[in-house]
Amino acid sequence: MAVLFWGHAFSVQAQMLAELREEAQADLKAYLELPDTLPDHRQFIMDNAPRRFDVWKAGAEARIAEAEYLFALCHRFGAEVPVSPNEKIKLMRRAADSGLAVAQFHLGLFYLNGEGVLQDDKDGFRWVSLAAEQDFTPAQYYAGSLWGEGRGTEKNTERAIELLRKAAEKDDVNAQGSLSGFLLDLIERGDKDKELQDEAFQWAKKAASKENLHGMNNLGVCYLNGFGVEKDPGKAVEWLFKGFGAGNRVSGRLLGECHIKGIGIEKNEEEGFQFLLIAAEQDDAVAQNWEGFCFIKGIGTELDNAKAFLWFRKAARQGLPVAQKNLGHCLFDGIGTSRNIEESLFWLNRAGDKGELDAIRFLIKYHKQQEDAAELEKWTKRLEKETESNNDEANIP
Repeated sequence: MAVLFWGHAFSVQAQMLAELREEAQADLKAYLELPDTLPDHRQFIMDNAPRRFDVWKAGAEARIAEAEYLFALCHRFGAEVPVSPNEKIKLMRRAADSGLAVAQFHLGLFYLNGEGVLQDDKDGFRWVSLAAEQDFTPAQYYAGSLWGEGRGTEKNTERAIELLRKAAEKDDVNAQGSLSGFLLDLIERGDKDKELQDEAFQWAKKAASKENLHGMNNLGVCYLNGFGVEKDPGKAVEWLFKGFGAGNRVSGRLLGECHIKGIGIEKNEEEGFQFLLIAAEQDDAVAQNWEGFCFIKGIGTELDNAKAFLWFRKAARQGLPVAQKNLGHCLFDGIGTSRNIEESLFWLNRAGDKGELDAIRFLIKYHKQQEDAAELEKWTKRLEKETESNNDEANIP
């Protein structure tokens, strides 16, 4: 009789666990069908926790990964329990260790953002990549972006495009917008393959149709340059305005350039200066360099060499080669600042190391005057190499 009783009890317990797992999986499925925005996710948990809390809690105690994930979110948002970063991380890690892709993804985001844990790009990349390997679409988008930025791993544009393309093909609008941007970056760096241009245009068009800010900007870039479509400056400006309205700082910078040059819109240097200023204040390095150029030339604003120097320095510190060259010239000639040859050469060398042609030509001239044979030979060889690859930033002042 005892054997029959325990056998029956085990069967009941197994059935209860199966029911808990089934309910938690159904709840998670409904959660994952939400739009990819934090307010929607928070609202789902807050709305459902009052009636589903006991299920998620019991499931978490039974080590059911889906329930652990949902219960972790209760602790994250303060749904039926106090907000508890420690409980959130403990439960999320347990679910992630069980192989639940969405838990791996969010644990990765917690590390990337320093939410409830010490900020760690490498751990963030590792967890997001594990989720991406399980074909979890949002993780493929994030992992692709991390590869492209070189955050938490070595920069690898090819790997970034591969992952972004997988997510984009599953209609992830963020991936579509980012993918078009990475493809355009390859094109602007010299890859003129027509298929690449066509693909960049098509992804930008798809993302823009869903009002993705990167897609709208990138579609503007395609029309501006004739990438994958016939050049149409008017349409370019139209899409750049939409991108700018959605908060894309690059769109603001490009609108500034269009206004200053009269491309696709009536020339208006003052208006262009203001668009560039907005982008520059949002830490767009190219816009910061443009601001320096405007101040030094009096384009759309009064001449002010001191302000020009400050903007060139901001952009140079972000690693923009042409700004490093401009800063070096200011320091060499004492424009907007005190003359400082040593610091000037430091910045000109940094620009030259990145292939900035004007900086290299200046260094050749300088070292020839100084009769420094070793440096003269070094920079002469570098000029020959860069001239062959035509690595000139023609569109940046």
